[in-house]
Amino acid sequence: MFSRRHPYLFFILVSSSIFAATILGISTLIFLGTREPDFNMGEKVGVIEISGVITDAEDTIRNIRKYREDDSIRAIV
Repeated sequence: MFSRRHPYLFFILVSSSIFAATILGISTLIFLGTREPDFNMGEKVGVIEISGVITDAEDTIRNIRKYREDDSIRAIV
């Protein structure tokens, strides 16, 4: 009955609800995706995949430094 009496207000209410739910869902996914995992599996091995000729070593060096600083990684392959 409300949608028949006030169609524009009903449309605005439904649209804003959908928009708010979408923003909430996206922000939740972003928050969960950027968190560090809560579980610890123990000692780890860092794997750096190199294929072909190395033309730009910045990514490889960054990965090696990241693995070197992590205390749970015991080897780099």
